[in-house]
Amino acid sequence: MKITDQFIIINKLTLASNDLDSLMMLYLPSTNMSAISVYLLLVSLSMHHEQGAIRKLCDVLNVDVQTLADGLSKCEQLQLISTYKKQEEFHDVYAFDVHRPLDVNSFLKHDVFGRYIIKVLDASYIMQLKEAHQSFVL
Repeated sequence: MKITDQFIIINKLTLASNDLDSLMMLYLPSTNMSAISVYLLLVSLSMHHEQGAIRKLCDVLNVDVQTLADGLSKCEQLQLISTYKKQEEFHDVYAFDVHRPLDVNSFLKHDVFGRYIIKVLDASYIMQLKEAHQSFVL
């Protein structure tokens, strides 16, 4: 990825409060603030169908292109985005497909994410999360 490459966001996503809960309580401890900032910026830009130079993303986040690329990679690992790359004559174009985060219960039940977060967070904190986000079925 180069600073002169271009990006486009191919979908529109609005996050609800439970999405933000999941991002802050589970995704953030699974990665880092840089990756979550990249994700939140892409979500924000998706609302306006923004596109432009990769430089724009770096400038808004106040990061270099390598930090941006690392954040994008971490978002992909957590299935928050999918990235598609098209090579053109003078630059590459990156298309970002932004995905809704898993809710707390789905994240904790996920084969990979659930096992990983147990290694990162205190067991009592995870129990509190489970209790606070129980789905009640009548």
